[in-house]
Amino acid sequence: MSAWLAEMESSHQLVVFEADAVLTPWTKLCIRQADHILLVCKDTDQELDLKDLNPLLLQAYSIKNVEVNIVRMKSTTAHGSANTPPLHQVEYVNYFHNIRMPLHENTNDMLRVARRLTGRSIGLVLGGGGARGLAHIGILKALEECGLDVDVVGGTSMGALIAALYAQYPKDLERVIKHARRFSSKAANKLAKLFELTLPIASWFDGSSFNTGLQLEFGMTRIEDLVLNFFCISTDIVKKCTGVHRSGTLWRYVRASMSLQGYLPPISEPSGSLLLDGGYVNNLPADVMKEEGVKIVFAVDVGRDNTRDYFHYGDTLSGWWVFLNKLNPFTPTVQVPSMGEITDALAYAAFYQNKAYVINHYVDLYFKPPVQAIGTLEFDKLDLTIQLGYDYALPKIKDWMKKNPHLVTHVRQPHGASATGRSNSTR
Repeated sequence: MSAWLAEMESSHQLVVFEADAVLTPWTKLCIRQADHILLVCKDTDQELDLKDLNPLLLQAYSIKNVEVNIVRMKSTTAHGSANTPPLHQVEYVNYFHNIRMPLHENTNDMLRVARRLTGRSIGLVLGGGGARGLAHIGILKALEECGLDVDVVGGTSMGALIAALYAQYPKDLERVIKHARRFSSKAANKLAKLFELTLPIASWFDGSSFNTGLQLEFGMTRIEDLVLNFFCISTDIVKKCTGVHRSGTLWRYVRASMSLQGYLPPISEPSGSLLLDGGYVNNLPADVMKEEGVKIVFAVDVGRDNTRDYFHYGDTLSGWWVFLNKLNPFTPTVQVPSMGEITDALAYAAFYQNKAYVINHYVDLYFKPPVQAIGTLEFDKLDLTIQLGYDYALPKIKDWMKKNPHLVTHVRQPHGASATGRSNSTR
């Protein structure tokens, strides 16, 4: 057997072993030989019966650094539910892959898993920038038109929202736009915000309406239930570190990633962590995406480059003076930073310090759509912002594909197994 295994591995780039569902000598051999382990189940399975396999799987994961993935055959394409089986509690699982049934209608799901396992996948990183982040949808549209399938999505702040919508409804941009439009309509409703005002101890708004809006879009879906692998970024102000969220209740971590200081209260975790907008620590998490093992990283930056020249007002500034200055038609209007602009600048300061390094070391194609004129809270400009993103991205993607035909071919072609090992005596 050892000689045969050695011959198979030397003769083929990829060897697939189909193990038994219970602990047998063949299963032990498969686990010992594996570089990747796939645990296949149905979404109706309440749990994986792994009690006999756990010691071997945990050893493979922790000592041999074997990647363990769960592949779940899903019977629906709708939202996940609060009754999702607790497979996320398996401590040694790296990733969840959800395959929608029936297979003949969802071949892209199988191809995506094949690309993920063979290092041929595309990762898309969506940065934060408030309403400017709606341009992400236009860039997704351009990628789809060019035949580039995104396999992993991650984002920060508004980028987390769009990434989550696309992870839930890949290649269904009409549905993504529908949900983004509904969210934007609520976000643009200034009158509704008045009812969310609170005594500004931790923030100006209590977050209830914002939470309801996200729950309306995502329900109680868990990140593990999404069709595409997804992560989002937050800032943990208790542990003073970056939060990278790959599992858990989707709406809560998208909300954490979008929680600007002073605008919304931090998300409070049972562990004691307090989570704020991820833009304070990593507004374009291409480095995190590279750690996901993708072949190609596309990144979209919609942060505002503040190049305005402000009036030199000295060491104090009266809001009343600024207000009266704007009302006076006989004096030139002075430019002073608004609270929103100050918040924007703070959110992106850390990112801009190492922006060039991130782009040069982790990003294969960098997008900077021309949306600087779109205000952070101008969600009423959804259609314009999407179109700006699309018009900018389409020629840029086509040019990149012409210059990198080898990469395009590499990520487009599924890579199947060359040999299959099976037990003859224990099936």
